[in-house]
Amino acid sequence: MATLANKRIYIGRNSNDNRLHLIVTNSDDSELKNVQFGNPNSVNNTVSRTQKSDNGIISHCRIEIDKDGNMRIKNMKDRNITYVDGDQIMERYLEETSLLELGKDRYKIAVNTILKIARKALGIAEPGGNNVNNGYANQDNHNHQSHIRIPARHLERVWNDYHDGLIELKKKNKRTQTNRMMLMMFGSGFGSLIVGLLTSYQALEPGLVAVFTALPSLVIGMIIFWIMAKDDSIEEEDRINNTFNRDYVCPHCGKPLGRIAYELLPSQMPQCTKCKAEFEF
Repeated sequence: MATLANKRIYIGRNSNDNRLHLIVTNSDDSELKNVQFGNPNSVNNTVSRTQKSDNGIISHCRIEIDKDGNMRIKNMKDRNITYVDGDQIMERYLEETSLLELGKDRYKIAVNTILKIARKALGIAEPGGNNVNNGYANQDNHNHQSHIRIPARHLERVWNDYHDGLIELKKKNKRTQTNRMMLMMFGSGFGSLIVGLLTSYQALEPGLVAVFTALPSLVIGMIIFWIMAKDDSIEEEDRINNTFNRDYVCPHCGKPLGRIAYELLPSQMPQCTKCKAEFEF
């Protein structure tokens, strides 16, 4: 990390082809390198552009690395949406194993991938003497797949939210069905009670008879209204599934991971079947 000491990495979208656009600078914003990364149209428009302006460099967010190698990420605009390891942030310290998600559609990229891109752009060898290409997807040949390890611990939260959401929805549906059945039984019993009272007490005042006669219709009408009230369980299940399908994906290439439980991923899918990135759990 010391080799990137006192550097800034501006992160955003290239407005021409919608790829990831990084600008690596010194701490005084004197520019060192412009880097494009990924496939065209891989970054959604909800990620702010990276570009130079008269007022300096603008971007979606910026990583600052101090002289000791400590990293801090900062959102460049209040309206920008940035997540670190699943938490939405404006500014916070980073770990090299952290995962960034940018924009409303949560474009995913690992911090260690960004650092490798910056090192490669500056011609800095990887820590430990590893080849500088390790973990860096070759942007000139999109079919080339490089070895890379990607943090995937955030997938546990995605799986738990999905699993717990479905269980809670099933419990809610069961409670709703039970309540409806009890209301129907209550309505039937109440109606029978009123009919019995009317039969037994013919001498009731006409006004009371009218009230007792109207009560069954009122109660039954309320029961029918509640039973036929909008059931949003289908929409809720659709929302849970859509959120899961969006987030339970390879953090590197975005390939869906299916319905494999998180605790089974280390044994059944230790790496992405598409980009071959190895998951760090």
